[in-house]
Amino acid sequence: MCDFVSWIEDNINDKVYFISNKELDTYKGEQLKKYLTTEFYEDIIGHGAIKKYFNINSATFSSNEKEECTLKYPNKIPLIIVNAIKRGDMSKVGIPDNPSDLLNAESVKKYNKEVKKIDDKYDTLEDIIRDSNITSITKDRVYQYMYMNQDKEKIEYFWKIFKKKSNRQKRWQ
Repeated sequence: MCDFVSWIEDNINDKVYFISNKELDTYKGEQLKKYLTTEFYEDIIGHGAIKKYFNINSATFSSNEKEECTLKYPNKIPLIIVNAIKRGDMSKVGIPDNPSDLLNAESVKKYNKEVKKIDDKYDTLEDIIRDSNITSITKDRVYQYMYMNQDKEKIEYFWKIFKKKSNRQKRWQ
């Protein structure tokens, strides 16, 4: 699995390929969402999703797959992606593994408090589903949908906080 943020560098044309809200808001982006289904938030940040969206064939395309798991150092990331993050143009794609890479300490506390509420809500739903009389196949589908929505809520809340520059680490303002 790849990290937020991942990209592919074209060695010939000096171009950087990555998925942002702009791509997801197109017809092709909608098709990609359908293709990834309930694994959307895990797979959209990956090189496979980037290749599928931009129709990149590794056998005929001279490129390097890159990712940066820590966002403490924006200078390790292509400027086009740094700017997309700062504008909030990655809000439909995902969040960093460590929110403190982008958010200041006070905002991380606020974020973690909300994540706990979200997790508690979904833990309760999971208990209800587990104890229900529905078939295991149906339960699996409900769990997948539930986990996808849980991820979505966390992502949306993160970007809601990040939107306000004063909530960010100075290097991300």
